Amino acid sequence: PDDDTIPPVWIDFSPALWLEDSLFYVSCRAFDSSGIYTAAPPDSQAPFISWDIDGELILNCDTTYLDFDSVVAETVFFTTATPLLSSDADSDINLIASCWDNDFDFEEPDDRSRGNSPLWFIEIVAPANVLMTWPQPSWVTSCADQGIRFSVSGEVALNMASCVFVIGPDTFSIANPELIAELDSAFEFTPAGEIFSDGPVYVALIQAEDILGNPLFVPIEWVFYVDTEPPFFNLLRPGEGDMVPEDDFGFTLSIFDPGCGIDEELITVEIAIDYDTFFYTVDSSGIRWDEPAGELDFFPASANLPAGDGDSLDLRVCAGDDPDLCPSNTDCFDFSYWIEPHVECSTSTDPFTPNSDGYNDEVIFFWPHFFRDGADITIFDMRGVPVRSYSVPPGDFKTAAWDGIDDNGRKCPGGVYVYIVEVGGRRVCSGTLTLAR
Repeated sequence: PDDDTIPPVWIDFSPALWLEDSLFYVSCRAFDSSGIYTAAPPDSQAPFISWDIDGELILNCDTTYLDFDSVVAETVFFTTATPLLSSDADSDINLIASCWDNDFDFEEPDDRSRGNSPLWFIEIVAPANVLMTWPQPSWVTSCADQGIRFSVSGEVALNMASCVFVIGPDTFSIANPELIAELDSAFEFTPAGEIFSDGPVYVALIQAEDILGNPLFVPIEWVFYVDTEPPFFNLLRPGEGDMVPEDDFGFTLSIFDPGCGIDEELITVEIAIDYDTFFYTVDSSGIRWDEPAGELDFFPASANLPAGDGDSLDLRVCAGDDPDLCPSNTDCFDFSYWIEPHVECSTSTDPFTPNSDGYNDEVIFFWPHFFRDGADITIFDMRGVPVRSYSVPPGDFKTAAWDGIDDNGRKCPGGVYVYIVEVGGRRVCSGTLTLAR
């Protein structure tokens, strides 16, 4: 018979802390000079632990049996048969381990002594975490050599040497000189040159573990964007080199940037008229910037632009985009147009002398909106017989001239002639002129 009356003594357990919201196993050790009874369920004296996350083990708790692992010099090693589920960070799991010694006289189970461990606590902590903090996800940068910063947090330190990142098309670890670990709190990535193309840049942490050897849930993925192109311009009205009416010589220009939008503070308008230059911004009178539509309108009357009929306008509009990082991409767009001269019904000379002496050899007809509207001209003799009919394109001085030749190519005799100018079938001018030979 064995006279051991001292129950088993629990030595220690592990882990002392674990990561939130994950499964884990508990290992522990017990000692008894008579050995430990290691039978498995359904034996009623199989070793087990009781555990809970509510701070007590009396009213309600969970139980899991302990599997025998090994024995060294009367010290027995156990591991929980099923995993425990951790709770939220900054909480504890409470547990007590129980087992019986292997001392019984005449094979009487009641002779075994049960030993309970002290109340053990497993601290539940936040795991190591990695965030891309610069640039922040979805930010737009105009730098093709954008640096990247990763911040490390969590109550369990990260094994920095274990981390492997994918940045764009390449893979980096701290063995690469472009990626530097700053103690245990951050990584700094400095690319070797302008490695990024316009568009999205994919970044991911694909391999990592904490200092306890626990792998992080990877990949952790982020995306930022690169935009190195300046805004695009599109002249909506008027067209380049167009003539515009005197009462409406403003313009509308589309400015757009598909990467990061337009910074309205960088929009400027410069207008040159003869030797004078006038400057405007989106805050100036006469300028309207419609951000949703991406359109810039200029209203010369509101802007007090001193321009009138016959003036030519040379314009330069500059704009820049609006990235989250790095300087704006800027560009300028140049265009010009002119204001329609004011023209009355008239002729260039009267009389005219088509004698090939180079002086008043022809007469030029003018009508309102001469530079905008084409016209049909008909010339009659004093009997009302038409001698010449022809059409004139808008603003064509050469075609608007008459050299005293009729429709049959014969020279008209000297005298007084009647002319009619029609625009769109409507008479706009008429009068007489004298042909002298």
